[in-house]
Amino acid sequence: MKQFNRWSPTTMFLALVLVGTRIFPRSFEEDQSNIDDTKALPFDVVLKDEEEGDVESFDNRDSGGFGKLGEVEVIEEYVNGTTEEPDLSQEPWVKGAVLDVAYFLRSHKFNDFDRRYYNESAGQKAQQFNYFPRPPLRYLHWEVYKFCDRGFYHCLFYLNSVAEDAALTRSLDSSKIVNDHKWEYPRNAGLIEAVEKECVRLREIDWTDADPFKGPLERFQWRVSASYYMCHYTMLEYPPLIMFGERCDNFANCLVSRSARNNDPRADDSKPFQCAMYSFCPDACCHKKLISDIKHCWGLEDNPCGFQSRPEMKLCGFNRENNKDLASIVLNEWNVTCYCEQGYIWESMFGFCVDIDECSTGTHTCSPTVEICINLKGTYSCACAWGYINITGGCVPNTILNNALDDLHALYHKPKVERSEPFSFRKYFYDLIGGIFSINRTVENATEQPSTTELSQFTFDN
Repeated sequence: MKQFNRWSPTTMFLALVLVGTRIFPRSFEEDQSNIDDTKALPFDVVLKDEEEGDVESFDNRDSGGFGKLGEVEVIEEYVNGTTEEPDLSQEPWVKGAVLDVAYFLRSHKFNDFDRRYYNESAGQKAQQFNYFPRPPLRYLHWEVYKFCDRGFYHCLFYLNSVAEDAALTRSLDSSKIVNDHKWEYPRNAGLIEAVEKECVRLREIDWTDADPFKGPLERFQWRVSASYYMCHYTMLEYPPLIMFGERCDNFANCLVSRSARNNDPRADDSKPFQCAMYSFCPDACCHKKLISDIKHCWGLEDNPCGFQSRPEMKLCGFNRENNKDLASIVLNEWNVTCYCEQGYIWESMFGFCVDIDECSTGTHTCSPTVEICINLKGTYSCACAWGYINITGGCVPNTILNNALDDLHALYHKPKVERSEPFSFRKYFYDLIGGIFSINRTVENATEQPSTTELSQFTFDN
């Protein structure tokens, strides 16, 4: 039971608003007009799913059923971007909500199949742990969009209110019960089998009835839409998703081979955001449901880094910083990193290593005042800027060149004199060219090294 007396006024108000909108729903048309007024996503959002196949229409739901939420006045300001979302990370309900939502979406990720095209699971395998649905959802589930596009905590509060209405929840899963009580075979075999039997019964109810949704198809659309947003918030690194505080290495599907844990290294909660990634996002690097060692991903056929020659170079890296775009997440356009030689970086768009332009990225060490950066293949070089010359490893002003340029400038801008004869542009041009050639000869002579005989002709005063 939730500790309502520990909730802050903000949390309590959100709860009352959510409950109130379920008790006093508005018409379907009013909900649709409200969604049209919200911030647009880079893809279409409507209230009715029109996917191919055996599709249930959402607008046939009765007015008192799930999905009839009215406008939430208190958070309209967040939609309009006039204020930031409040930080509710320390609220007591947040941690439990993260765990429950993660369990509910993990059940979808590892166990469900694409309900848009198939009504039965016969011959169909779960693929959500490899990638989000292909093709992507044509439309987001309207309720998920309505709340999750307004901010992380609004999204989490709403998703949790739905997840807790399912038949099989995290607290009733046999894997959690066995793990919490530290039961083991064969000492606690009877207890384990009893809770497993009940877990399987609830799982079958969920599989067929799909409460609190109209059916498995709507649940599929809802959970895919929710996964989009929760994966997106994971990439944005919201604090409540850093660590779960309990193991998440299970498929949210009762026991796995008589064990409460699957020991997948990708579900290591000691590493930041690992459980959130494991629960909400497909693995862009390792398309395998269960592994016992990360090295097992190196030899997979669809490993993005499988082209590398040495096994240790086949490790695929994933950086959340480079995967923050929601539209790209929906389309499975992930930016991964493969091993590259020094001076090169992996480019996901092209699928190979490209040269790092240190000059444009500002990662060079050239002096900004007396040197220029020249990008080279796999590296870069520093050259003296115009007007400077390299002497003993450093760039110093080129006095000869600068003096010659000053003379040329003075010649070009010398004051006009009164002439008795008419001005001749041709004569002026010849004088200018002659001056340039004279300066060039002066520069060439100055750059030649004087011989010993020439040096002996100079006398020095003490």
